[in-house]
Amino acid sequence: MKNLIVAVMTVFAVTQANIIGFDLGNTFFKVTLMRPGSPLSIVENTTSKRKTESMLTIGNDVRLWSADAFNGAAKFPKTTFANVQGYLAKEFN
Repeated sequence: MKNLIVAVMTVFAVTQANIIGFDLGNTFFKVTLMRPGSPLSIVENTTSKRKTESMLTIGNDVRLWSADAFNGAAKFPKTTFANVQGYLAKEFN
């Protein structure tokens, strides 16, 4: 009986939590949010889009991410990096 009570309390605790998920693709990434009692929702970025470009631009005085990096690629072609997720957890030399 004690194990049953612990199991029920564990399920209750988990169902009251908000869960955030990341879909890290090569070209785009998405963020999803699950809330108790609500359907799964995809979080919109600052430009009200559901998917965000996986790009990074490093300039002299500027750091650009996402659509801004895509637009800045013409100005900083040597320091614009696409598919940034592919570099996560890899050694750099």
